[in-house]
Amino acid sequence: MPEATALATIGGESAQDWAEYTEIGLGDTPSRAFWRYLMALRPSRFPGSGTVIEESRIEGEAKGRAEDILRILELRAVDIPEAARERVNACTDLELLGTWFDRALTATHAEELFAAEA
Repeated sequence: MPEATALATIGGESAQDWAEYTEIGLGDTPSRAFWRYLMALRPSRFPGSGTVIEESRIEGEAKGRAEDILRILELRAVDIPEAARERVNACTDLELLGTWFDRALTATHAEELFAAEA
């Protein structure tokens, strides 16, 4: 929705006002639920948004990346010890998870994910 992108660049009270007007105008429809979802994706650009929403987004993204890493290993028939599974699932560092994801594509053992950088 271009409206969500436009509101992200306005900021301040104007953005909040227009976001509320748009939500009200959408009535009780699936579009309204989608609008709320879009507004939640850009919490740091809207007034009153806190770090709790941003932290939740990062946690959700980290969880998804961890699931992807484990799925790749499973599809490649790489054995995943419980300790490795727990380490991947506990990680919230998106950059590190990206490194592990890349390694999962070629690893023959789950422990290779955690190898020190050369």
